[in-house]
Amino acid sequence: MPYRVLLHVHGLEIDGDVEIGGGLYLPHPRGVLFASGTCIGARCAIYGAVRFLSVETEAPVVEDDVFLGDGARLVGGVRIGRGARIGAGAVVTHDVPAGATAAGVPARVLDRMPHHSVS
Repeated sequence: MPYRVLLHVHGLEIDGDVEIGGGLYLPHPRGVLFASGTCIGARCAIYGAVRFLSVETEAPVVEDDVFLGDGARLVGGVRIGRGARIGAGAVVTHDVPAGATAAGVPARVLDRMPHHSVS
């Protein structure tokens, strides 16, 4: 029942078996989809219309302190490393290392910087 309220009131869809760490920042939840098996670390910032999409039995894993821009798509069993930044509209089909910035369709790593917190 609570999932139905999230979908109809906020446009946020959370399938079963999703792990979300503390301190999630979700300023624009409309259109965000967490597919079953998705794992989100602590203190992540997830903006509007981000999709976590499972492929077969593989689902995205997002480590702590990650920023995900509007409309980003994470596909299958990709791992987004701690402190990484994913640009708006990016389609992530491969792992992104800790501290890196990735953008584009398909997403590619643009730079790698030391870890920083999104808070």
